[in-house]
Amino acid sequence: MTESDFEFQPTREQSENWTAMKQQRQAIRQQAAGDGTQQDDRGGNMERQSMLLSNHSGVRLGGKLYNLAISFAVFLILFCGACGIIVAAHNAMTKELENEAMELAKETGNFFSHQLDQAILPLFSMAQFVSELDLFSSLTDKVGQVGDPGALPLLPPKEPGLVPTHRNVTGVCDEEGLVNRFNEIAATIKRNSGMEGVLVNLQLAPDAVVCLAYPLINSEDFEDGVVMDNRGAIGHDLQNDPARKFIAEATIPSEDIVIAGPLTLKQCQDCDPTVERGFIARLPIAMEDQTFLLNGEVYHKWGFAVAIINWNALIERGGSFEAFEERGWEFQLTRTDRNYDADRDEFIENEVILAETDDFDPDALYKSVSTELQTTNNEWKMTVCYADSTPQWLILAVAASCLVSVLIGSLLFVILNQRLRHKLQIDQQNQALLDAARQSAKTERDLNDFIAHEVRNPISAAMSACSFVSSSVNERAPLTTPASREAVRDDVRIIENSLQFVNDLLRNMLDFHRAASNKMILEPTPTDIKADILEPVSSMIYRRYESYEVLVECPDNLVVSVDRLRLKQIILNLARNSAKFVTKGYIRLKAQECDKNGGVCISVEDSGPGIPESKRADMFRRFQDSLDSLHQGTGIGLNLCQTLMDIMGGSIYLDETYHSTLPDCPGARFVVFLKEKPMAVESITDETVEDMDVSSSTSGDSMRNLDTTQELPEKLAVLFVDDDMILRKLFARTVKKVAPGWVIQEAANGEHAIALLEKENHFDLIFMDQYMTSAEKCLLGTETVQALRAIGFNGAVCGLSANDMEQSFLSAGADSFMMKPFPCKVDECKGELQRVLAEHRANKAV
Repeated sequence: MTESDFEFQPTREQSENWTAMKQQRQAIRQQAAGDGTQQDDRGGNMERQSMLLSNHSGVRLGGKLYNLAISFAVFLILFCGACGIIVAAHNAMTKELENEAMELAKETGNFFSHQLDQAILPLFSMAQFVSELDLFSSLTDKVGQVGDPGALPLLPPKEPGLVPTHRNVTGVCDEEGLVNRFNEIAATIKRNSGMEGVLVNLQLAPDAVVCLAYPLINSEDFEDGVVMDNRGAIGHDLQNDPARKFIAEATIPSEDIVIAGPLTLKQCQDCDPTVERGFIARLPIAMEDQTFLLNGEVYHKWGFAVAIINWNALIERGGSFEAFEERGWEFQLTRTDRNYDADRDEFIENEVILAETDDFDPDALYKSVSTELQTTNNEWKMTVCYADSTPQWLILAVAASCLVSVLIGSLLFVILNQRLRHKLQIDQQNQALLDAARQSAKTERDLNDFIAHEVRNPISAAMSACSFVSSSVNERAPLTTPASREAVRDDVRIIENSLQFVNDLLRNMLDFHRAASNKMILEPTPTDIKADILEPVSSMIYRRYESYEVLVECPDNLVVSVDRLRLKQIILNLARNSAKFVTKGYIRLKAQECDKNGGVCISVEDSGPGIPESKRADMFRRFQDSLDSLHQGTGIGLNLCQTLMDIMGGSIYLDETYHSTLPDCPGARFVVFLKEKPMAVESITDETVEDMDVSSSTSGDSMRNLDTTQELPEKLAVLFVDDDMILRKLFARTVKKVAPGWVIQEAANGEHAIALLEKENHFDLIFMDQYMTSAEKCLLGTETVQALRAIGFNGAVCGLSANDMEQSFLSAGADSFMMKPFPCKVDECKGELQRVLAEHRANKAV
């Protein structure tokens, strides 16, 4: 703390007296100390230097070994950390590659599945026509199942000894009207499906016998003269064909489409390889008036609609092979199928390859992923193989990490040795700092002596003058002579000047602590948080014989552009609060750069009794009850800190998750956030400090041009609200001198004032004090103003306080504010009254 902190400007005479007093005290101390003390000090310094030099060699040797161990440990930490990051990056890349392969597998498989589903949708349209047209629904009455009366007969097998597989459908399935109607419907459905080249044939199979097919001979879906001849499928009885019976057994009981394949088409044994294999999709057609006997059970099924899919054309539609070729990957699409083995006379399941790249070999590549696909019968599997070898950059990165770690460790070793060599110099500098601190403390004591002296002298003068005035007015014939009257006038002037001096002094000191005022001017300068804030605060609150310790945790060279004096005031206030409550453990002052917000966080932590939860919500309000169970403090410190932080553009809050970890000592942790980002030390120059902007903040509205020359009205009803009776009487006497026609009424508190208004008393002007004491808790002045405005009072209101409460009163609804004491001189009193009324008129105009 320095003299300028109080913003006090003594008169020339006072400064001379103070200087003389200081010189006199210094002369006395020097005389008492004598030259022998100075010699003792010099001898003590030489002895300390000798001890430092004698221990220098041992400290240096041990320090080098310590520095070597630290450097090696740093090398290991850096190298292991770098390797861990490299491995994690490689694993992340591998995982990303695996995810990419899985996504491509799903995308490709889903494409094939979707295309297949698209190709078989026409079956539902076919089934609808069968259900609605008697021309098709009546075919089961003509075809029938083998063994039924009137059923179409089986044709002899092509070779002796084989089981007949075809019926004689001549005269039924080749009826011209039936065939033409079917061809018309099937052609329209096939064309609308949008699956040219994929959907190559549509069939109807009443009673599981292929009766109708479109087209019988298909050349339009193929190129280069390739033809698909479907005439061999007509009359094929799947229920009587051992190789295809399983299809009928799977299709008739089902309620959904059943897919088989890719199968070799019996009707296309001599076809081109492009068309002799395909997927066959069958949709059972349900009809309540139809019956189908299968393995002893009766199903209400007409038969089924059939779609033949050219699988080779389907897999060429999406360009999937090109996508894998670009990445150098391979894939295979398989389906688990159930087929009849005639040699063994049983059904077997085998995995059918639907599509694969030319070089697919899961054993030749390093890794593969597989996924099950959701298809019509949910039996498909997509496998993707991809290469995953150790990249060359990984080896280079490990080598580079080792080299960088060695360089950093070596550099750290050099730096630590340099610090070791300068240890003696640092000790000398610390001693110089200690001397400077002692000198600073002495200067502060001198300033306190000066303030105490300057307050005591005018008070003594005022008391003496009061004694003389009292003697003069109590004489038998008081003030009968001009000399006695002049003496009293002189005494009154002495009293007035003395009290005015004390009032000015206290106001100047109050201005320093006016943290609630936004008129405070900030002076940001480059501030080292550790050296300029935390360490000085820790030394201020440290007590040698206390049972707790004061800790400072802050990185070196954490420099921020901030108002150093205000920030130190905040941290010191918080730390002193902790010092009042902590009985054991610690007080920790901590600062660090904030990762999320980019500013600086300063915290004050302690192991005290903590703050009760019931008081946390209002702890930053002014004049609250004490926050601890011992009821220490006045309740204004935290509000002061918050107001200063608001002016500085930062914030302060209580970390409610904090615990000191000591038993029965929950403690408290206050965090101060500075939005300014740390400055690079090397970038700070003299020009930086000189060019730094000085920010300022002002409160209230901008100054308005008020008409204060208008004369006071002759009559006015005034209410003066103050708990001090003497001040009320003095106010009435003063105002009566300026405006004799004014009617003045008094109230001792806010409740009394409200009661007077509710009794229909009329007032034009109310003067309202802020703090009023009573046997019971009473309203503050600002609370009373709010209540007055709430009940409809629209007259002039002027707030009064010895503290700077202007903004609070204006926010509550007052028109103006006046600092106590109320002016007693006529001219000053008149000017203030004119200003109050002018501000009220200006507010009404707005």
